Formats: sequence, C-alpha cells, structure tokens
Amino acid sequence: MSGNYRGKPKQIELVLDRGEIFRRVAYEMIDVQCEGGRERMPQCQALLYLLWKLAIGGDQDAARLLEDFRKLYPASAADPVDIVFTLSEADERL
Repeated sequence: MSGNYRGKPKQIELVLDRGEIFRRVAYEMIDVQCEGGRERMPQCQALLYLLWKLAIGGDQDAARLLEDFRKLYPASAADPVDIVFTLSEADERL
C-alpha cells in the first residue's frame, strides 16, 4: 500500500460577512499627519477628517458626501451637535 492513507485533508470554508470585513478595515488604527503632529485614529475617522478638510476648502462633492453621512448617522443625545449660549439680561442689552 502506498500514498496518503488518510486521504486529502478537507478544505475549511471560511465565510466572512461583507459587513464584518468593512468594519474590520474601517476601524483599523492608522497614523495620520494632522496640524498638531501625528495622531492615531481609525481609518473611518481619518476618512471623515479628510472629507471635512476638502469640504471646508470648497469641494462640493466632499460637502455633499459629508451631508449624506450626517443624515445616515445623526448625532445621539449623548453627543450634542448644537451649541447653546445663555445670555444674561446685561448681555442682551449690548
């Protein structure tokens, strides 16, 4: 008798969810050069940072994409977006 008596090993099928692959890549930490030096952040945060800079610079496509992201992922009550100023009566007279 010759050959592999156990037979060919069975292949393990690895099934990955596309959403899981996206999340793994999106939250992978990378180093980004910012105004204050290098900063470590998830790739998805770096992408939004870049889009923000492009939109501020006048890129209409980047601004539109940021608006789409804002609509898809609205701020929660824990992360307020609006800034509220309280004025005293003296401030109001100015």
